[in-house]
Amino acid sequence: MIAFAVACAPEPAPKTWPAGTVLVMDGEPISEQEVDTLIEPLLELEAAYTQTHRRRLVLTNVVLPRAFSRARYPEERIRAREEALTAQRTVSEGEPPDVFLERLTGNWDVLGLETWITARGLELGRWSEVIEFGGRFVLVRVNGRDYNAVAGLENFDIDVASYPYMIRYASLQELYIEGELEIVDPAWREIVPGFYKYHLRADQP
Repeated sequence: MIAFAVACAPEPAPKTWPAGTVLVMDGEPISEQEVDTLIEPLLELEAAYTQTHRRRLVLTNVVLPRAFSRARYPEERIRAREEALTAQRTVSEGEPPDVFLERLTGNWDVLGLETWITARGLELGRWSEVIEFGGRFVLVRVNGRDYNAVAGLENFDIDVASYPYMIRYASLQELYIEGELEIVDPAWREIVPGFYKYHLRADQP
């Protein structure tokens, strides 16, 4: 009787994800929109970049690390976000944020893709709204921008105030190979690089 009950146990219900989900990183859904809102600036780096290549760059440099850290540190993330929101209210009143400030100067290759995409969309001299990077929330202020540089290689002088919630790991690149990626939309299988599919076990049944 017990064996019969086990044999006839219902199959687990298939997982469902929010509409528009194309990938799932450690249980954290990633939508097509989350990726595509960041790909347009990459045409300034290289006009020949295809949409697939631009999606791949944003996915691996920005979106996967961000989704992984969201999934792994939910409680720490909430606390860090509250700290960043409090600091943002402070800077809107003219006071500096009560946190270590990092001064960065350079083009996209120096700043990194995530910071460069953020900086190029900000007004000079004003602190940004709270923005989430991989493992941290940030406030960004652009102090200067070199408009005379070649398109896509303009230099920025920026301040970044960070409120981290993922402190244990020195590198997100070391971190997210420990996770698991599910490809929900088959069209995105060609976008995820083979290295990531292998290490994130995306091709396992």
